[in-house]
Amino acid sequence: AKSNKVLDTIMSTSYMAMKTANEAKQNEEKRLMDRRKALIVLIMRHLCDHGYIESAEKLSTESQVSLSTVDVADNMDLLTILQEYEDYYEMRFQRKPKLIRRVAGDPRVPPGA
Repeated sequence: AKSNKVLDTIMSTSYMAMKTANEAKQNEEKRLMDRRKALIVLIMRHLCDHGYIESAEKLSTESQVSLSTVDVADNMDLLTILQEYEDYYEMRFQRKPKLIRRVAGDPRVPPGA
């Protein structure tokens, strides 16, 4: 009977550890999905604000996210986020971040550029 009680305790502890790990994984997945949705909303708002209405509509259709149901928070936009990231990166590493790069083989890029 004592060995059954020990076994039950081990199994219960193991179950709780698995349950906690699963909940943590689910929370992380939800946070990632929320972050992706927020990024889509920020991009759609940026496209609309800069006259790319058809592109924003296409993104809305493909992502099934609509600015009529969710929009960016007050005083928030993609350019502000980018500027704050650049400022942070420069403060931390004493240089500007490299956000884009030239693609090799692009006929518009002169050799050596």
